[in-house]
Amino acid sequence: MEYTPEVINAKGPGIEQATGMIATSGMLEVLLNHAISRPRNDEIALERALEELARVPALAEKAYYSIPYRDGEKTTPIEGPTIGTAMTLARYRGNQISGGRIVSEDESGYDVEGFSLDLESMNLAGRPFRVSKFYKPRGSQSSLKLNPDKQLQAVQSGISKSIRNAVIRNTPEWMIDKYLEEARKLVLSPPKVKVTKSIQQRIIDGKNMFVTKLGVTEAELTDYINGQAFENDNDLLVHLLGLNSSIKEGCVNIDEIFGRVKPETQMPQEK
Repeated sequence: MEYTPEVINAKGPGIEQATGMIATSGMLEVLLNHAISRPRNDEIALERALEELARVPALAEKAYYSIPYRDGEKTTPIEGPTIGTAMTLARYRGNQISGGRIVSEDESGYDVEGFSLDLESMNLAGRPFRVSKFYKPRGSQSSLKLNPDKQLQAVQSGISKSIRNAVIRNTPEWMIDKYLEEARKLVLSPPKVKVTKSIQQRIIDGKNMFVTKLGVTEAELTDYINGQAFENDNDLLVHLLGLNSSIKEGCVNIDEIFGRVKPETQMPQEK
């Protein structure tokens, strides 16, 4: 089937709007016809992605996030792919378009949206994300407005996360699982030539990273770890590194994670 502009338009409303980075329908037509003539092979795509991971094992620590999920009295770490993992798999799979944009703005924040268009299935995945213009200073219950530079950073981070969510929606779950499984193995067992520390020593280094680089106190860190249910040191190490990625990507609020403030139940208002 040849993808003409008429066929493209018939695929459904919103596709050309969401893929606004493609300047003309003629360009989109070229990409669609390329995807049909050269379909992807997910097995080969995963193999190449894992080869890259093996060449640069340091990427393994950045491949996943790990956040605590509380269900009643039990807390369980929930893991998932980071933005880097999503874009790596998308790059090797090919035949898709992804991007993000600001949809609207009001006094309290921005509504942003990420999208992923699979050029083979024509599945368009869109994922919204709300970005607040406010933050709570550490130890305060009052919300302050971010300055323009911080607002820009927050919007950029929000768009990245919304793109990640959309791309993951268009990525086979088995590929994500296999990639994260290999990343976890590399975290626990880096290449032999580089292994100089035990798991226990790396846990100590991980704890020190939270204290020295993220400003977490030793008491906060101890209380947090004691409140989780780790089966062994391997699980603890994997979680600490994943939690670090979660904080860096803005998946979690560091003050909420370490019990400094209660989780937000509604959009904060300027006071």
